[in-house]
Amino acid sequence: MLVDESDLFYLTDDMPHEEEASRTRPWTVAVIDDDWAVHEATRFALRDYRLDGRGLEILTAASAAEGRRLVTERPDIAVILLDVVMERDDAGLSLVDFIRHELGNETVRIILRTGQPGQAPERRIVIDHDINDYKAKTELTADRLFTTLTAALRSYAQLKRLEVARRELAEANALLEQRVAERTASLRARPTSALPPAAPSLPAPTASSPRCSAPSRTTSRTRSASSSGAWRCWTTSWRWSRHRARPSAHRWSTCAARPATWAA
Repeated sequence: MLVDESDLFYLTDDMPHEEEASRTRPWTVAVIDDDWAVHEATRFALRDYRLDGRGLEILTAASAAEGRRLVTERPDIAVILLDVVMERDDAGLSLVDFIRHELGNETVRIILRTGQPGQAPERRIVIDHDINDYKAKTELTADRLFTTLTAALRSYAQLKRLEVARRELAEANALLEQRVAERTASLRARPTSALPPAAPSLPAPTASSPRCSAPSRTTSRTRSASSSGAWRCWTTSWRWSRHRARPSAHRWSTCAARPATWAA
């Protein structure tokens, strides 16, 4: 069967992967806290941080309102180090809900840091809000911050790879459906004479065919004539044996002299 070249569909990787394009870009980390000393301490602890050959770009915001503008303008933020108590006691929690529900950003990793754990119980916060970690500022040393940030960045990278793969698969499916629709329309528009002829159908077997006929047990009457045509003998009682292996003895009737013109 010949295949038209226009019917072939190729999935080409003509667009660069976001993962490859972002290998040279630094990881983007946002520090949202109303205490400026926390910003300085975070920058100092992460000054030599590198993961997979990429450094850090640290963005800062001193309030929840500034944090809203920051996360809206920079959707490429990988990790947010977020304080809970700022303008209000629940300012950080309101910002979490804004990021997850209003912006619909589910890939960014949010790490809550609080200096007042009693005002924000850990169990209730983790259950009621979509955060990825909860730390008290007193326990988040340089080493703990390094470990927590590394785990968050690896999780973010995995989510981004899944997101890119899902988007490329959706684009490939849309392109395939378009090609199938175009090909279907061209086949429907093609005249009937251009289609290959249908294969001839074989006749159905009948009872008169040789393979369907059954042998008769007794032969019909036959007439035999002598070379001169003057005498005729009638053959009777041609019987098959019980097992049909060989015919039984046959008897010839008395041959009477009859005119050749008589009918049988």
